[in-house]
Amino acid sequence: MVLHKHFDMIPEEKLVEFGNVATPWLVPEANGDSVFGGKVVPRSWAYSSSNLYPIEFGFNPPNVENFPSISFDQEFVRELYELLVGLGIGDLVGLTVLDDKIHDAPHGIEMTIGRVSVTLPITPETEPTQAVESVWTFGCHERMDNSKLWPARICWVCQGCK
Repeated sequence: MVLHKHFDMIPEEKLVEFGNVATPWLVPEANGDSVFGGKVVPRSWAYSSSNLYPIEFGFNPPNVENFPSISFDQEFVRELYELLVGLGIGDLVGLTVLDDKIHDAPHGIEMTIGRVSVTLPITPETEPTQAVESVWTFGCHERMDNSKLWPARICWVCQGCK
């Protein structure tokens, strides 16, 4: 994912996605990640001094897991950071969690209106004339040499690849 700013936020706010909408939420530190009976979990990360830190979050309502809890292998985190810094893009690129159905869904365009970010499907009729791809994913088929880069998404190699 290319790191980008939606709008100004105060330090106590977290950008939380629920459905196709992301808005800033005040998440009291005393509550941990519990809000409205559900959980706020990280879904996008950026680097700071070779460490990943969460920058966008997803909301899992009670008894629903829209966004999985992720823990990264620290060797992977370090190696990816070194690669990105070597390419001169260490402060431009992050990681994000995408739904398994992403390859079946139409590409989305993220639009910000005030302090609300909405992701809408792109169709031939609504193709934007001024947009920048910000997220990519690798299509996972039977083998990694049969994968391709899909525009408008990004993730690391999935566990099911051979």
